[in-house]
Amino acid sequence: FLLLPGSAPMSSTRVIKQVDLKKLDGKKIGLVGNTGSNLFTSLTKVLKNDCQYEILQENCESDEPKKSDISPFDLIICLGGTFDLRQKMGNKCLDQRKPFIVLSQQGRAGCMESFVPDTSISYTCVPDPVEKEFPHCVLKSFPYTGHQAVVWADTKLKTYQKKFNARNEFIKEHKDNLSELGRQLAAGTIPPGARDTQFFNLNFGLAPTWQDCVRVARTKMEKYFVHKALELTTVFPADTLLNSGAPFWSWPKLMPHPVTWAFHTKQDQEENYHHETLLLLATMFANLLGILIPADKRVDLGEVDVPKFVPKRDKSIVTDESVSKEDATGSTELDLTGLCNYVKSVSLPPTGQEDADRSTKESLLAHFAGLRCDMYGIPRPCASILHQVVNSASGGEGSTCGHDNAAVSLQLAGQCVQAAADILSGGEGWSVWVPAFYNNQDNLILANNLPPKYTVVHEDLKTSIWDTWQVQGNPSFTIQQFIQHIQDQYKAKVCSVFLGSKIIYIPMPPWKNRVNEPLEKYLKKGPGQDFAYLTLMAEGKGEEVSLPKTKYYF
Repeated sequence: FLLLPGSAPMSSTRVIKQVDLKKLDGKKIGLVGNTGSNLFTSLTKVLKNDCQYEILQENCESDEPKKSDISPFDLIICLGGTFDLRQKMGNKCLDQRKPFIVLSQQGRAGCMESFVPDTSISYTCVPDPVEKEFPHCVLKSFPYTGHQAVVWADTKLKTYQKKFNARNEFIKEHKDNLSELGRQLAAGTIPPGARDTQFFNLNFGLAPTWQDCVRVARTKMEKYFVHKALELTTVFPADTLLNSGAPFWSWPKLMPHPVTWAFHTKQDQEENYHHETLLLLATMFANLLGILIPADKRVDLGEVDVPKFVPKRDKSIVTDESVSKEDATGSTELDLTGLCNYVKSVSLPPTGQEDADRSTKESLLAHFAGLRCDMYGIPRPCASILHQVVNSASGGEGSTCGHDNAAVSLQLAGQCVQAAADILSGGEGWSVWVPAFYNNQDNLILANNLPPKYTVVHEDLKTSIWDTWQVQGNPSFTIQQFIQHIQDQYKAKVCSVFLGSKIIYIPMPPWKNRVNEPLEKYLKKGPGQDFAYLTLMAEGKGEEVSLPKTKYYF
């Protein structure tokens, strides 16, 4: 999704004003984007009786894209689609001063954002999607932000589901051909899925119980949040220096400290946090394996033999940020004892069994990321970062077709139509986020739209991105006459003229010598072209200021 976290005042309790949808009567709305989604279906149902709408067949990826004319429309709605498509439509709406609403949905999360001429920023102000992948060594060993801690936790927890799926496929493949599996293992061959299957064999055995889930959860927490810190500080003690003489543990590398556990009472907030993390991880394992969870979720840690940290000789930890995960991952010894017997004896879960329930996974993600932050002395991440990492699709397809939650689609469609009616009756619109834990309207996160940024040209004139100046030229219209026209019309003294990245005029040689030449000599009018967009800079107080985009009509 397009997310602007922290960019506008947000509230989950703001009351959305109810807009009279009759204000849409006689209005025409253009729809573009993913017309095969639940979101599109919901929106067209809501719009059906309120206004006229038309689907625009816009395509940014075709060699010969169809160019839709948006001039007949009062408002444009983009449903998901690629970032390039949204930017293209945002540019068109900016050019023709049309309100623009962007709808996106992924599963149970989604957002609706409105961009209104003169009252909000334009969609073109939204930055290009940035690369979200952090270097492997940063995520694995040297995080320094809450965002990185969430990405690590998300990846780590998803690994268990992948292992479980791989285990099931391995058992299906080899259960009826154990002799061939035994032959491969005896020959030193490790078939795909063997490591994942052996993980469950060694950790849970053939008849796992709730206590086994508790034991594995406690062991894993020790590994991730105690042993990892001890491993790093053993390989890189506090006094380690770089070749430059600078301390190894200096920004952005944060020296980790083992988490000090408190599981036995539930009176202290931190003890609650640790206890809850243990229960959540154990519950996730139990859900995966179909193990009955006691009603009281009793935890007996006295029976858990927590492994002590043992430093590994010649342990190598990657610090080079250019090394990928694939290059950094080496082969490790694997004890495959009992694998054939496990495959022979273990029962597969019923067909169609769901993975660990969503609420458990979401809570566990927050707790895992929080403990990771505690270990490195990083502030625990806020909910918006958690939802952004898990649910954001910024820069990619803004909507999925087959797995979107119908209730969320309908909620977003309703908000979109309300906002459209508000905008087309002179209102400023609003934006809405539906977080992944959506249950009802009380969970909606609402935001006022960001106002446009104004440029003060002089004390009597300020402009925004929505402003466009127009100049009617002619073949003999010189650059000097053009500059004088802008000064007479707007009292702005132009000092530079550009056509895209091409310099038309600046007050230095050789360009200043063009000042008395026809402007159109340097514009190169194309077939059927009525105007050219010029970029102008003017003299300001101490520095140059940008003037509005200017349409020069031939």
